[in-house]
Amino acid sequence: DLSIRDFELVNIPLGKLDMKASALSIKEYDFNLALKEGKVDLDIFGTILADSARTDLDLKVDLNALQMSILEIVSDSALKQPKGFIKGEFEVKGSVAEPVYKGEVAFKEAGFLVSLLNTSFTFPDELIELDNSGVYFKNFTIKDALGGAFVINGKVLTENLADVGFDLKLQTKGFQVMNSTRADSDLFFGKASVDLDLQIGGSASLPVVNMQLKVNEGTEVSCIVQKDGLDLGE
Repeated sequence: DLSIRDFELVNIPLGKLDMKASALSIKEYDFNLALKEGKVDLDIFGTILADSARTDLDLKVDLNALQMSILEIVSDSALKQPKGFIKGEFEVKGSVAEPVYKGEVAFKEAGFLVSLLNTSFTFPDELIELDNSGVYFKNFTIKDALGGAFVINGKVLTENLADVGFDLKLQTKGFQVMNSTRADSDLFFGKASVDLDLQIGGSASLPVVNMQLKVNEGTEVSCIVQKDGLDLGE
């Protein structure tokens, strides 16, 4: 048994951690871990089979809630006004060296404001599925502050993690990507709205991109170039 109160990791308060394990036989162990009363509500339970050759897993992971407020902490306030949470369910089997997993992650009324852009993005009720072969998006929708929708369909292929593949389509019309002033950023500021039709294929080492981008009327962006960044030449 292991119990930790006031568990904290990189300044994220995670509450109470309890872990219990018991031997079902010389090689098989019953395993139960719970993380409660903090920014993450998590349960992991199942069995672990271990011998001198390998360690096999048969676990269920229930991510009951991961609060979006974690983002403000880890981003050092680059992301503000977080709301909602993320939940998920996973099954993990196979060996520790080559685990086999399958599950899904759901965004529940989640959102945040990007400080530099001074605009917010929300994920109303969106789902991502994943397994050893890939990460799958089906009408995964991100909304801007005005209700405009940015929609993602397709998959990221993860069979080769050293060089992931892509089969993605991203589309939007009139999506607000910036609504900031000089007070928000010393580098760039203004208002920007775009239409986008983007297809990404290939792999990380050799991506294939086909894109149509329209900058909409009313867009006006200023970029500040510092004196030490100028190169006038001769």
